[in-house]
Amino acid sequence: LFSQDGGGDELNHLFVRAEDGAVTDLTPGENLKAEFVGWARDGKTFYVMSNGRDPAAFDILAYDATSYDKRVVFENTGGFQPVALSPDGRWLVLDKALTSANNDLYLADLTAPGEPRLLTPHTGDVAYVAYDFTPDGKALLIGTDEHGEFTQAYRHDLETGAVTPVIQADWDVQYVFYSPNGRYRVSALNADAKTQLTLLDTTTNQAVPLTGLPDGDIGNVRFSDDDTRMGFTVASDTSPSDIFTADLATGQTTRLTHALNPAIDEASLVEAVIVRYPGEGGVMVPAVLYKPRGASAANPAPAIVLVHGGPGGQTRRGYSATIQHLVNHGYAVLG
Repeated sequence: LFSQDGGGDELNHLFVRAEDGAVTDLTPGENLKAEFVGWARDGKTFYVMSNGRDPAAFDILAYDATSYDKRVVFENTGGFQPVALSPDGRWLVLDKALTSANNDLYLADLTAPGEPRLLTPHTGDVAYVAYDFTPDGKALLIGTDEHGEFTQAYRHDLETGAVTPVIQADWDVQYVFYSPNGRYRVSALNADAKTQLTLLDTTTNQAVPLTGLPDGDIGNVRFSDDDTRMGFTVASDTSPSDIFTADLATGQTTRLTHALNPAIDEASLVEAVIVRYPGEGGVMVPAVLYKPRGASAANPAPAIVLVHGGPGGQTRRGYSATIQHLVNHGYAVLG
C-alpha cells in the first residue's frame, strides 16, 4: 500500500502494488482525498478515510485485504474529524474542533447504529487528543490540558466513563501507543524542546532500557508484528535522523544508516543549549541557543534570532544544516 497525489495537486489516493508490479488505485475518483487509517488486528481488513462522498467530510471505509472489496462503516455527516480506530474495528474516535484551543472527542460504535457519544463534556477552553486504545479495546488513552498547564495522559473507560491518570509530568505528553500485541507501551514527553521517550514492558510495568544509542530524539517508532523488535529514528543537533532497530528482549540497538554527509566532520558541529531569559511580567522565556565555538562574554559573536511561526509553535532541538552553517561561520543562533 502506498499514497500518492496527482502531479502535486495534494489530492492523495491510496494505491496497492501487486507482487508483479501492477498498481491499482483503491480510491478512484475526481477531486477526492484518501488516507490510510490502519489495519484490523486480524490482518484481514484495513481502513481508509476518504472525502469522496462529500468534499467537506471524511468517511471511513473498510477494505477486504484480499479482494479489496469496500464498504462504508462510518458516514460522517456531523462535521467530525476521524482520529483513532480500535484494533477490532468496533470503535471510532472523532474530533470536533470548537476553536483553536477547544475541542471535543466523540465515540462511534461501528457495529451498531446511532449517534456518536460525547466523551469529553467540559466548560471553557480545553484541548483533547486521542492517543490509542488499550490492547483489550475497553479503554481509550487521551491527552488533555483540562487539569493544568501541560497535556497529560489519561485512561478513559469506554463502559463506565471513569477517567484515571496514566502519565503526569511537568511537560506535555506528545503521544502514547501500544505495540501490536500490547506487550509494550511507548510514550514521549516534549521536555525542553526535546523528545523524551519511555518504552514500558506492560507485563512487568518496568521501563525497557535501550543500549548503544547516541544522544538524541527518538522518533518514528514502529514495532514488528510479533513484538520482538522495534524500529525508530534518532536525530540530534549534530546529525540528521538515522534509522535504528532494537531487540526488545535485550534492549540492544543496531544502527542501520549514517545520514550525515561523510564530508562533514560531526565534531565540528555544535550542540544546542537551552537558555531562559525574563519576559514581560517576569515570565521566563525558554529558547534554544546555538553558540559558535570560542564565543564568550569576552569574545562576543553576532547573533541571529530565529522566529518560529504561530502562537502555538515551538522551536525544537534537532539538526538544521542552515543553523550549523551559520554557526560554523561565526554567528550565534537563538530560536
